[in-house]
Amino acid sequence: MKPKSHAAEVALKTICLKTQIVLVRNVAQYPFPTQSTRATTVPIQAWLTQIADIHPFDDLTDDLAFAHIAEHRYGLADVEERHPAYRLLRFQVACDSGIRTFWCELMACNHFTFSVTSAELDFNEAVADLERFTDRFAEVFHFAYDEQFGYLTSQPTLTGTGLRIRSWIHLSGLASLNYLPQLCRAAEVKGVLTEYMPNEEPPAGDIFILYNRFSLNLPTDAIVRDYKAFLLRLARQEMRARMRLAHDRVAHLYDELLRALLLCRHALIVPEREAQNLLSSYWTGCSCGALEPIDDPAYAFNDCFDSVRDALCPQSLLNLETPHALGSLPPICRQEYLLNYDILRALWLRKLSEAKFTPAFLSRVNRL
Repeated sequence: MKPKSHAAEVALKTICLKTQIVLVRNVAQYPFPTQSTRATTVPIQAWLTQIADIHPFDDLTDDLAFAHIAEHRYGLADVEERHPAYRLLRFQVACDSGIRTFWCELMACNHFTFSVTSAELDFNEAVADLERFTDRFAEVFHFAYDEQFGYLTSQPTLTGTGLRIRSWIHLSGLASLNYLPQLCRAAEVKGVLTEYMPNEEPPAGDIFILYNRFSLNLPTDAIVRDYKAFLLRLARQEMRARMRLAHDRVAHLYDELLRALLLCRHALIVPEREAQNLLSSYWTGCSCGALEPIDDPAYAFNDCFDSVRDALCPQSLLNLETPHALGSLPPICRQEYLLNYDILRALWLRKLSEAKFTPAFLSRVNRL
């Protein structure tokens, strides 16, 4: 029998799409925006030269096509939030764990945001790699630091370590059983917040964003430990909720999955939110033993929810380097469908209709 800790790790991998690790730093000699009566001018070009001496980078600031990818796939700032001095820099760095992609956003005035986004669940390793990378900048840029409070940032909740961990979590089971208000209250008690408000409609695809609340007076390893411990408990609760759907609400789950598969097969137009909800139904069925997953990397759990977004749809679904359901379309069709993302999504989702119900689940359905 496998230990419970291993089972919890497997459960977390089943519901966690990706996690963004962020370290926020502020340059000491420049006042925070709230302390300045006028906009502070920072020597951006000089800073870029100093950064290049630390490590080579790609400046993706003016790549507007990538701006949407950066926002949705990596959790970086969107175009509307960018200050005139904003810069988006990408670094490819060799770490003990392999090559990692680090991001550095130069925000308004003196604000540096370093981050790494990964589908891995070893937060400690990712945090350690990001800290080592960020420390190289501390040798050149003197970041605001206080012996009592730690790193001083323009975001009060990040004062201390400056660490923010954000995870995209698929909570279809708890959402179906209406346990989300209790989840939000429990999360806040544990120092974890969610971007979902209990009086709102659940987000598309039942994808919720959770993040740690404070970093003051807490060492980095303690923040990581407590945050991951909460996610592991949440993963166990989510999987129990899905098992309830598969065993106690068989008719409801069978009806939901059958409708989803039929819609994937016959729909001609699928809007973004509906596409994410269809993917949520599919992956819920796969994770609770009701459906047999399709063996196709294009529909992988960690990527598919991003692929059907309006902002990423053409880049994801028409990527000729990745085989998927649209790969057989002639080039002229690709050009025509580029103008209609709803049609692209409908074509891409058709392969999901090939998913089969498992014999065990069908036997429960037939006993009704």
